[in-house]
Amino acid sequence: MFLKKTITIQGFFLLVCLLTIMVGNAGAAEYWLRVDAANMTMANGKTVPIWGFGLDQDNNFTTREGKVSVPGPTLRVGPDDNVLIIHLMNHLSEPVSLNVLGQSLTNNSGPVWTNFPDDTQMWTGTRPAGNYTARVRSFAHETQPGQVGEYRWESFRPGTYMLQSGTNPAKQVQMGMFLPVVKDTSQGSAYADVPYDQEVVVVFHEMDPVIQNAIAAGVYGAVPGAIIGSSVNYEPKYFLMNGMSYPDEGLLHINGKVPFFKGERLLIRFLNAGLETHVPQLQGVYMTQWSEDGNRLQYPRQVYGFELPPGKTADAIVVSLKNPPWHYPLYDGKLNLSNNGVYPGGMFSYIRSSVPDHLGADIVQ
Repeated sequence: MFLKKTITIQGFFLLVCLLTIMVGNAGAAEYWLRVDAANMTMANGKTVPIWGFGLDQDNNFTTREGKVSVPGPTLRVGPDDNVLIIHLMNHLSEPVSLNVLGQSLTNNSGPVWTNFPDDTQMWTGTRPAGNYTARVRSFAHETQPGQVGEYRWESFRPGTYMLQSGTNPAKQVQMGMFLPVVKDTSQGSAYADVPYDQEVVVVFHEMDPVIQNAIAAGVYGAVPGAIIGSSVNYEPKYFLMNGMSYPDEGLLHINGKVPFFKGERLLIRFLNAGLETHVPQLQGVYMTQWSEDGNRLQYPRQVYGFELPPGKTADAIVVSLKNPPWHYPLYDGKLNLSNNGVYPGGMFSYIRSSVPDHLGADIVQ
């Protein structure tokens, strides 16, 4: 009898193992992401060096397809997916890592400590015993230059989040290593009682070309020959929404050419990836703010605008007051509306509702 029970239990565990192998990463959103250096052209024709993310299309990193951009591509976790897995290929000349603000990295073997400023020694986990001068370089385990690392978040919660570099963020995030990550509660519902008909993601960020050129040239920070020691004197000259500034065509209008009919609900996912606080402001119509940092507000609030500090995200709903065509200005309430001193420019766009191509304006109105 004892032998029979033992065989039965062993068989049960064998079945569980087989099922686990068969299921694999079912219920997971999985991406192959690369980080690389590039140049980004501003609205005034000037170029600024960046470090950005791009999606690998064939999931094997054998080629460098997928354009590197700032911000990086929006990653989506399905309502039924509990896990986000990212394979990261590092094409930079220094270590990198990943961090999703507001989510817990499951396979994190960091942080990574170094004997700053030399960076000739490295420790992982807790601070080395008796060492009170070591500094954290990375919040998570690092992916070395030319290598591929894996980052995994289990029990991924619904909401709007920002993924960014977890290594020397004051430097790497400033260079452009950030992107949105979104997950809905169900199809067409950001949260359990927050349905929407259409969606637009808006990432606010700014650039200081002097600092970014110094980083790209290797003369930033605690390094020999540095001309800029830190970002203490950060002075941005370009103010961007989704990597563009007015009058870039992509901001005219920011939600593209879509029909948005009376009573329909537009979800705007706001993220601030910059180092300064911005104030998303929609002129002429109220927004209802439903969340902050992926957390649904107990009491949603009607606003024209609200503060969005660095690293914060917010979800808001705009209900169309009439049939198309119409548009409302969307801009930074702090009036960062220039391109390196040239006005108009910067963080200015429109939310738009267009007449459908197959209908005439007299039919819609």
